[in-house]
Amino acid sequence: LAIELSKEPKNKVIIERAYAVAKRLHEIAINEEPTPPVP
Repeated sequence: LAIELSKEPKNKVIIERAYAVAKRLHEIAINEEPTPPVP
């Protein structure tokens, strides 16, 4: 789905921004977890 949307530059930017936000939120969630991240 992401590959199809990335054909349009505007959608690609939106996907990249959303991915950056999701990645940041994921990192925060991992840091807040008491258990170590699974490799």
